[in-house]
Amino acid sequence: MLAAGGEGNPLTVMDEVRWQVARLVGGAVIAGGLIAGSMLMGLAWIGRTMEQVRDALEGELAEAPAVHAEVPAKAGN
Repeated sequence: MLAAGGEGNPLTVMDEVRWQVARLVGGAVIAGGLIAGSMLMGLAWIGRTMEQVRDALEGELAEAPAVHAEVPAKAGN
């Protein structure tokens, strides 16, 4: 069997096997990268959401004692 490039360049079975293995490995690396990247993006989104929830709860907790402390003082006056 000759390569498509022309005469005098024989394509062996081992060359074809190497090419197919390289394609498989390359495809697996690309697919793995896409999956890992998607997972990292998801984790970043979850982390950002948890930070927003934490900040919102910190704001509510910081306001809650101040509100309760002012109510009895106003009621007593």
